This record gives sequence, C-alpha cells and structure tokens, in this order.
Amino acid sequence: MNSRGYRGMPLGVLLVAVGMLMVGCEAVAPGDGNNGGGPGTNPGPGGNNNNNGSGGQSNGCDGPTATNNADDYFVAGNAGNDANSGSQEDPLSTIQAAIELADQSGGGNIHVASGVYSESIELRSNINLFGGYDANSWTQCPDENPTTIVGGTTAMFGENIQSAKINGLTIISSEAGSDESSVAVRLVDSSNVEIYGNRIVAGDGGNGSAGLAGETGAGGATGNNGANAGACPPDRDGGSGASSDLGVGGGSGGRGGAAGGFGGSKGGGAHGGVGGQGGALGTSGDEGQRGNVDNPADIGEPGEGGLGIGTLEDGFYTPADGGDGTKGENGSGGGGGGGGGGALVFACGGGGGGGGAGGEGGDGGLGGLGGGASIGIVLANSTDIMIDDNVIETGVGGNGGDAGEGGNGGSGGNGGTGGSRFGGQGPGRNGGKGGDGGQGGAGGGGGGGPVVGIFEDAASTSTRTGNRVILGTPGDGGLSPDGTNGEPGEAGAFVKIDDEGAAEIFTAASIE
Repeated sequence: MNSRGYRGMPLGVLLVAVGMLMVGCEAVAPGDGNNGGGPGTNPGPGGNNNNNGSGGQSNGCDGPTATNNADDYFVAGNAGNDANSGSQEDPLSTIQAAIELADQSGGGNIHVASGVYSESIELRSNINLFGGYDANSWTQCPDENPTTIVGGTTAMFGENIQSAKINGLTIISSEAGSDESSVAVRLVDSSNVEIYGNRIVAGDGGNGSAGLAGETGAGGATGNNGANAGACPPDRDGGSGASSDLGVGGGSGGRGGAAGGFGGSKGGGAHGGVGGQGGALGTSGDEGQRGNVDNPADIGEPGEGGLGIGTLEDGFYTPADGGDGTKGENGSGGGGGGGGGGALVFACGGGGGGGGAGGEGGDGGLGGLGGGASIGIVLANSTDIMIDDNVIETGVGGNGGDAGEGGNGGSGGNGGTGGSRFGGQGPGRNGGKGGDGGQGGAGGGGGGGPVVGIFEDAASTSTRTGNRVILGTPGDGGLSPDGTNGEPGEAGAFVKIDDEGAAEIFTAASIE
C-alpha cells in the first residue's frame, strides 16, 4: 500500500485541518526472546538466550515496488546519469530529464529515488511523478526515503496539463526576493491532475518596495516690471502678470496715469490676489495682494492602504499595492500692483508691477508595493484537480512597503517691481507674490503578504480531502506618513477568488 502522508508535524504552529492526514508506514515491534521481529520489508531474526530479536527492516515500510515496464522511468540522483536510458538498471540523474524522455514517448511513470534534487520541475501531460523510493529495492516509502525537490520561487509548474499524478514527494520553493512571491506548485489551464501524499513547502514571500516621494512642484514665474514714470500720453504701462501653463498666472499691474493711476488686475486661480489700487495724483498705487493669502492651496488626497490579500492574474499572485497620493492644488497668482498717479497732464505715474505666478502643486507620493505571498498550491483556470492527504506548509508573508511622502508645493513667483517715480509723479507699486502650491498627498502603505495553503481563481475547481495546512505568519502592512497604512496580510488554508474578483478566505480550523 502506498504511503500518502507524513508524521511528526511540529507543535505551536497554525494548523488547518481540511481532513485527517493518513500515515501509511507503521513502525514494528522487535521480537521477543523466542520469536522474530514483526514483519517489515523483511522479518527481523528471532532472539536467542532470552534476548529480544530485532524488528523488521526500515521500520516495516510495506509500500509498493515500482514496475519496470517500457513506460517506467527511473531517477537516482548522483547514482544515475542523464545520458542513460532511464530504465531501472540504467537510471537518470535528474527529474526533468526523465520528464523530457517520457514526453517523447507520449507519457509514462517516473519513479524517483530518495535524495535532494535541486531543480525546478515543469510538468507534462500524461506523466506521473512518484517519489520516496529506495534506490536498491525500488520500494516506495516516502517517510523512510524522502525525495526532496528544491526549486526556485515556483518549484513545480504545469501548464495545459491534461492528466498527471504527483505523489510521494517533498516539494520546496525558495525564498522570494523583493516584490516577489514563493509558490511551491502552480497549475495553469490544466485538468485531471492528482496531487496526493506529498509534503509541499512554500518559501517566504519577499518584502514590498517602498513608494517614492512625490516630486516638488515647479516654482511660479516672476511678474514683469512696470514702466517708469514719464511723459504722457501715452499712459505708462503696468507690468504684465507672470504667465503660467498651469492657469495660475499673476494679475497685470495697473497703468500709471496722468492724474490717478489705474488699479492692477486680480491674479489667476481660485484664490488669486486682489490687484492694488491706483494712486491718486502724485502718489503711489497699492501693492498687489499675495495669492492664497487667506486660503492656502489644498494638500493632495492620500492614497489608500493596500489590502491584506491580492489576487491571481494568469496564475501569478498580484500583491495588494498601496494607492498613490494625488497632486497638490496649484497656487493662485498674485495681484498686479497699482499704477502711480501722475503730475498734471503731461507727466504719468509709474506702472504697477505684474503679479507673480502661483507655484505648482507637489506630486503625490507613490504607494508602497504589497508584500509577496507564500502559497503552497496555486490553481488558475484548472479543473478537476484532486488534492488529497498532503501536508502543506507556508513560510512567512512579505511585509508591505512603506508609502512615499507627498512632494512639497512649488513656491509662488515674486511680483514684478513697480515703475519708479520721476519728478512729481507717483511710482507704481509691486505686484503681489504668487501663492505656494499645495503639498502632494502621501501614498498608501502596501498590504502585507498573505500565507495561503491552496489558492484558486474563479475558473478553477478542486476537491480537497485529508490535507493538513501549516501556516506561517502573514506580512505586516506598510506605513504611510500621512495616508492610510496597509493592512496586515491574511492567512487562509484555502482561498477562492469569486466571480467579482474578491477573495473568500477559509481560515484555520484548529491550532496544534
């Protein structure tokens, strides 16, 4: 009978019982002084002189012995060679070489001797993988003869697999780097696959990267200077307000007149500065008002924090990133300075200076990236998948990345200088300074990486019995300086993505 489970799970970890794990290899008692040991692979000899006899070999492993037919292929690690035929007498060295060889013949059974195989496995249709064999007897007992696959961040992958069995293996994916996840087994667009009697171990998810801070907004341009007082007509022109591509230009300075000067115009934007009044006969005008004098430009909206679990896209886990902050409001333009009053008919006052342009709002900070997941098995668009009697362990989820701060708003531009006086004429006054741009909103923290035993999308179907899932610790959510922190990662023995894209999480049923 084939062993389909494992003993000796550690205490004090999060344990999910989707069913009870069956253990197929039983230890046997030693014999007494008159009788042989209990039945094992071979019976132990009896005792003598009232001494106990020994027990059976290999703790009594009574697993099946591999057949040696034309469609059977054998892998023996360092005792084999990939140039060999793959027969029991002439085994291969690596599992993937056996898969490729079997695929050339349309399928077959691959029997893998105990040992550590440092390779990532790509499955093929109609090829079955069986591990846990003694390389001498080719009897299968994974408890006694573990076959361990140590792969990359996806240790075993199958796409468009129409029929396959995976049994008696320990499958370990490696620890993920930044912004990546670790998945032990991933199936995409597959059907009729049986995964049973294995130990499946996912590595740790990688931490999410921090979001970048927003760029500082551009400073506003300086207003133009007003014309100096002098003979008139014509009136002495006020300086034009500083222009801006952002629509927050300054107001134009008022013209210097022969009698009273003309007032400056209001600066652009929602809170543009009021233009200065023109001066009376022989006096200066008023200075233009600063933009945003009583109403600072609005700060951008902060980004939302990432959720505690992302989703699956084409079989790949997509972390829950934090949202980006929005841009700060642009500053409003300063008011134009008032024109100076003249001195009788032929002497006009100086023109007022143009208002400065408002500063650009700072860019929003970028959200932190979500932490990578640690997942035992991923199913994407795969149907009729049987997952039975496995021990599934995860590592820890990656921490979400911290969010970036919003960029500072750009400084408002200075107002232009009013035209100087000449004789008895009044000078023009300076334009108002443009308002500063608002600070950008901070990004949201990235969601913590989840830990999941079996994660399947809406299009997948599976049956799951007799599995034990041991979950590591989910990742922490990333922090945000002024926005929303990311949520801590979720933990689930089984997670199903519904038709709306939301994750339904089945949490631990008990703790051992």
